[in-house]
Amino acid sequence: DPLLPFAETVVAPAHGVVVTSATLRDGTGDVEADWRAAEMRTGARHLPTPAIRVEAPSPFDYARLARVFVVTDVRKDDVDRVAGAYRALMRASGGGALGLFTAISRLRAVYERIAVDMEKAGFPLLAQHVDTLDTASLVDIFRAEPDTCMLGTDAVRDGVDVPGRSTVCRGRAPPSFTANGARRFPTSATTTCWPGCGSSRLSAGWCARPTTAGYSSCSTR
Repeated sequence: DPLLPFAETVVAPAHGVVVTSATLRDGTGDVEADWRAAEMRTGARHLPTPAIRVEAPSPFDYARLARVFVVTDVRKDDVDRVAGAYRALMRASGGGALGLFTAISRLRAVYERIAVDMEKAGFPLLAQHVDTLDTASLVDIFRAEPDTCMLGTDAVRDGVDVPGRSTVCRGRAPPSFTANGARRFPTSATTTCWPGCGSSRLSAGWCARPTTAGYSSCSTR
C-alpha cells in the first residue's frame, strides 16, 4: 500500500493535515462506503485515530447558472473550423472565455488564426505556450481582466480558480488518444457556459457534474 509510507512519513509527524477535493469520495450513494474509499486513498486509515470527516455543499447553483453545449458540427481535425468556433464562442461570451486543448501544437495553431481578430474585437487573447509569461501570471491577468480570453492546456484546467465574472465560458475539444493509447477522431466538443457568473473550478472532466459537486475532506490533528 503506497499510502502507508505516506501516512507514516508525511502525515504522522504533522500537527494537522487537511485533504480536500470535490471528488475525494466515491459516488456510489453509500455514504459510509464512499468515505471509507476516501480514507483508503488518502492514507487516513493507517492513522492511530480516525480522521475527522467534513462535507460542504457547493455554493454554485449548477442547474440555474450552468449550460452545457455539445458541439457536433465542428470536426476536431479541421483547425480552421475549430479556430472559427472558438472565435465565435469567445466573442459571444463577451470575454471571460477559456479554451482548453490537449495538444500544444493545436493551441498555437488556433491562437495564430484568431488572436488578431480577438484583439480588434476588444477581447485580448492570452495563450499558454505562446505568451512569454508563466502560467500563473497569465491566469492572474485572466482573473483580473473580465474582457480577456485565454487558451491553455491541462495546467490551466486543473487546480486553477477563476471565480466571478472572469470565467463565463469554457470550451474543450476531446483528446486525440484514448486512455490505452488508441487513436480516435471524435467529432464533438464540449462547451460549458455560466451566464452571469462562473468559475473554472466548476468543471471536472468534460463538463460540470452536479452529482459530484461540493467539497469533501478528511482531516486529522
